[in-house]
Amino acid sequence: MADSLAVEAILRHLPVPSQWNLHVFDHLASTNTLALEWAAKNAPHGTVLLAESQSAGRGRGHRIWRTPRGTALALSVILRPSIEIDRVPWIGLAAAVATIDAIEAVTGLQCRVKWPNDVLIGQRKVAGILTECRFKTENAPPAVVVGIGVNVNNRAAAFPEDIRTSATSLLDTIGSETDRNQLAALLLNAMARWVGTLRHGVEEVSGRWTMASATLGQHLAVLTPDGVVEGADRGLDPTGCLILEQRDGVRRAIHSGEVLLCRTAVPPLV
Repeated sequence: MADSLAVEAILRHLPVPSQWNLHVFDHLASTNTLALEWAAKNAPHGTVLLAESQSAGRGRGHRIWRTPRGTALALSVILRPSIEIDRVPWIGLAAAVATIDAIEAVTGLQCRVKWPNDVLIGQRKVAGILTECRFKTENAPPAVVVGIGVNVNNRAAAFPEDIRTSATSLLDTIGSETDRNQLAALLLNAMARWVGTLRHGVEEVSGRWTMASATLGQHLAVLTPDGVVEGADRGLDPTGCLILEQRDGVRRAIHSGEVLLCRTAVPPLV
């Protein structure tokens, strides 16, 4: 088993340790839930919460993300970035490309992204990002909490049955364990870089995302709050929405939804 997560071990891999205020917990229900609570109490920009195990991590669509002890990377970062308000939705996209950079740097694997915030190896999900906002309160300015979960040294065979064929881990892919402390540091380094670029615009994040897209140009079905929408993936608009070109040529911006990696519009069974 790889080493446990430790603040000192992560700091050794950080070129600017003072950027981050790290906290490692043996167990949490959800790193994002606690991070939101801390953000409301004025926790500073760059506060990072990591958990060795997690029992009720939140994914999109009210899904539960469980983190078995000592096997995955579950962390949440509190950000109070100095960027234009219309660029805030790009933070989750920046976190996704940062996750790609970190995984590729430590493993040599090639990763892809699926809008809005899934990281894939092949067609299987290896990581997910959940971004949540804490609006200004009496005691604290606005904050963005970015939760990231990466399947690292766990086995897909042990995943819940409903995701066993659609998810993977670094261990299953490369056949050896990955140093989670190094991976966490590389991810934070990449986060600082990519989120930092948003001060000057969204072009860098958009370009990196487009290069890594698993679906660009494909005909997709997207499950949205208003139903299933079909169309060809034409990339991202300036607000980070997914653009689908429908059969009649009309382009539609998708603000939220779940992309189905298929060429036939068949909604998932629920």
